[in-house]
Amino acid sequence: MENNTIELKNDPTDTHKKQIQQTMQKCKHIIDKNKSRYILNIKPTAPKINAYIKTHKDNNPIRPVIDSTQAPSYKIAKFLNGRIKEHINLPNIYTIQNSNELAQELQQLNMGEYHKMITLDIKDLYVNLPKQGIIQSTTIWLDRNKICKDEKVQILQLLNLIMEQNYF
Repeated sequence: MENNTIELKNDPTDTHKKQIQQTMQKCKHIIDKNKSRYILNIKPTAPKINAYIKTHKDNNPIRPVIDSTQAPSYKIAKFLNGRIKEHINLPNIYTIQNSNELAQELQQLNMGEYHKMITLDIKDLYVNLPKQGIIQSTTIWLDRNKICKDEKVQILQLLNLIMEQNYF
């Protein structure tokens, strides 16, 4: 195991697709039967990984870029994201749209001579997110917004399944 990776003996794509189909069938409160065929990826394939060389850094490390658009969980994850957004209005006060917006916000800061600015580079952000923490925080936000129990259970079932079906 190098870089926290293991090589899989078999391609799990068909198994993932079947798990998604079975879970979707149980989610009648959040998935309309007529829409389910648009949410299921009929012929999924394993995500493709591309490696881009960071020529500006020592030893030319790579930046892995993963294309998951054909993965079994891609469409259901997009659907679930929309459903969660319908119920949870998170305050996104620390997000910016582009570098121009960042520059404008930085100009408005009142910086004294003893202040310093730093930048942080988060290594492997998404693979290091705690899955249990994501489930717990989603549960808390769904409870705060008084989502009906059946719908909440189904959202959490799908979320858990999607997070478990991670190739990389």
